[in-house]
Amino acid sequence: MMILVKGKPGSGKSELAESLTIKLADEENAGRAAAFSGSPLYLATMIPFGEEGAARVKKHRAMREGKGFETLEIPAEFRREERRIAPHFGGVCLLECVANLAGNEMHAAEHAGRRLEEIREIVLEEILWLGRHMKHLVVVTDIFEDIPDADEDTRQYIRLVNEINRFLEEKADRVEGTYETV
Repeated sequence: MMILVKGKPGSGKSELAESLTIKLADEENAGRAAAFSGSPLYLATMIPFGEEGAARVKKHRAMREGKGFETLEIPAEFRREERRIAPHFGGVCLLECVANLAGNEMHAAEHAGRRLEEIREIVLEEILWLGRHMKHLVVVTDIFEDIPDADEDTRQYIRLVNEINRFLEEKADRVEGTYETV
């Protein structure tokens, strides 16, 4: 099952996604032998740039501390890291987040010169690959509004994330949202 959790930056979507992921993991663990303790996977995609990025990573690490997550920091190309992810196949995974993944792929040196549509397909293939290997996948994404005076790169990024979101909304078994910033 795939659950898409979307919201504006700072709206509490990560907290909601963590709660949903923990609930799914608890339900899975309750149905298994008492000795089994399947930790949910937290797949972090943010590449922290500058002090603001480092602060966001620190905040998210503190938010999930003590909640039983096993965290892997993989900013892109999940299939290349299959050996690290494989122990979690068939389990519960939280992917944090589509906007970071899209930006990472959009600005990766090996993708220089690719059309936006090609980048979109690369990101979607990575997410769908992950979804095929997990019993439950909770995907976090940002909702962005158009910024008329933004530079071309920012407009392309917003378009990319919004296109990926529309596709994921159609594929998801459930869509949750947080729409007000906290």
